[in-house]
Amino acid sequence: MPARRILIVEDNAVTRWAMRMLLEYEGHQVDEAEDGVAGLDAALNGTYDIGLLDLHVPLLDGYALARKIRAAGRPMVLIALTGAGLDRDREAALDAGFDAYILKPISPQALVALIADPPVGRD
Repeated sequence: MPARRILIVEDNAVTRWAMRMLLEYEGHQVDEAEDGVAGLDAALNGTYDIGLLDLHVPLLDGYALARKIRAAGRPMVLIALTGAGLDRDREAALDAGFDAYILKPISPQALVALIADPPVGRD
């Protein structure tokens, strides 16, 4: 599996740390942000293959964050992470520009598989 540059935007410090440790162990380069504003700054000033974005982060939610990343033309795969599993939430995430919608908690095996074979990104 090729090493990927990954941005994690997650307000739960333990979840963020666990994802980072797992993905770095798998050989990926990982940056993180604990809120949407910091996530947007990272996305606009860095180069990432994949963004793992919690939908419910402070200051700028994941939906608005995805819209702003798409509007800026950043060609990264965006994966929504959420504890909500309603159909309308999934539709709203896809409408905001996400490539995939994943329910938390995600198992370590599923996260590794998702990063190894991410959904096709938007250009």
